[in-house]
Amino acid sequence: MLDIVADRICAEYEFSETEKRGLEALAQKFVSHDFYRDPACGHDDFCAEFAAVASTELRELLASMSEGRGPDVLILKDVPVDNPLPDLGGLEQNIAAKGRVSETVLSGLTALMKAKLQREPSSHQPDFLQQIYPVDKFEQESSGRGRAPLPFHAENVFLQTPPSFLALLCLQGQSGVFTEYLPVADILHRLTPENLEQLKAPIYSVRSGDGFQARALDETPVLDAIANGWTISRIYEEDRIHTDDPAGRDAIHVLKAAIAEAKASCVRSVEMTSGTGLLIANGVAKGRYGGVLHGRKGQIMSQAPSTPVDARRWLQRACIEINYL
Repeated sequence: MLDIVADRICAEYEFSETEKRGLEALAQKFVSHDFYRDPACGHDDFCAEFAAVASTELRELLASMSEGRGPDVLILKDVPVDNPLPDLGGLEQNIAAKGRVSETVLSGLTALMKAKLQREPSSHQPDFLQQIYPVDKFEQESSGRGRAPLPFHAENVFLQTPPSFLALLCLQGQSGVFTEYLPVADILHRLTPENLEQLKAPIYSVRSGDGFQARALDETPVLDAIANGWTISRIYEEDRIHTDDPAGRDAIHVLKAAIAEAKASCVRSVEMTSGTGLLIANGVAKGRYGGVLHGRKGQIMSQAPSTPVDARRWLQRACIEINYL
């Protein structure tokens, strides 16, 4: 029997000066590596060198998360990132010209979890690492390239095997814009046993949203068992969960009401400034239904023509898949 519990929500870790210097040196060694198409976490030499730099505390924290006994959210502080960032007039040019410190960190965290990076071909960013950065012509999208606030969601749960964890690392922040997270348990505690059982029925279609080609996972539960005691909660605040079953539609309605109620008192926020990272359980948990949904609060600014440097908010993302077996 899988229980819904709200413990082990959040932990924090701050990188030491020794770790930062070691990671910057490692990034310089791998500066020519193509992190976007050839995940460094799949190379034994990179994994060994990153592990040698990381503290015992960080290694144990990440191991606990990948084994389902750690926190649902890990806030990373004082993470080394590339500084200063290039300003060459376009995102692609800036990615090519920057160092590879942030890519080294995201790949190394994945390696310490003994996991792999996911990429999704139907996404507008099909590489192994993605940029969360506003693009003017997509500014109205509810996506990483939009400017508007993001509703709460678990990442890519329209896939049969979505990311287990999501890593976000801020290269350049913006005052007043927050990454938010909402524990799944705080939503599900508001549902009746009958509602919960209905959401476990394989009668739903979960659909992709902005930034993806149209895709849907059909005949799936919302509260889904994966393997070896792991679960995934395929929850979106947006209208992306559908069914023709009347009882199922009622369960979706009750779920949305529970999300709205939980948002009033259970949301936690992190202002992502340069060197702040988040590692979150993407609606997954072991032995329970848990993990978190995440969203974004605040409007991201566009680049004013008179601004001498590009000051737009820039995060990088890694979609991490652990071995559930």
